[in-house]
Amino acid sequence: MKKLWITVLLAFSFHVSADDILSVSNAWIPEAPPVAKVMAGYLQIKNKSDREIILQSISAKDFERVEMHKTITKEGISRMVKQASIRISAKGSVLFQRGGLHLMLVGPKRKLKQGDTVKITLKTANANTEINLIVKEASLDDHSAHH
Repeated sequence: MKKLWITVLLAFSFHVSADDILSVSNAWIPEAPPVAKVMAGYLQIKNKSDREIILQSISAKDFERVEMHKTITKEGISRMVKQASIRISAKGSVLFQRGGLHLMLVGPKRKLKQGDTVKITLKTANANTEINLIVKEASLDDHSAHH
């Protein structure tokens, strides 16, 4: 019985809430035409911990898959490069934005319109964080519908 209690106590002592580690702000998806096969997602992720965190993947039930991409411009030509993971330094942050690091939301499973929310899961080695992205009107200078 004593071993059981020690095991239970150890299990609880290592539990860390993802909310204690990551905070997310400005999470949104530009509205795209109903026939769009790919959409973009933007957000800022802050690491509140004293250790580097590696964002391993992102998933969403409303999409076939979610990929992390970085736009790279070389000799005047821009291209997107898929990122296997994203490092977030201790007490640092990462910005997913137009023209830089961003989410590629591939294969929408439902039509999304302005005001809808999409739940995504940020996966790290130690925890998962669920957040909502809000679908907002795409501005005239937003080219995310072209992805």
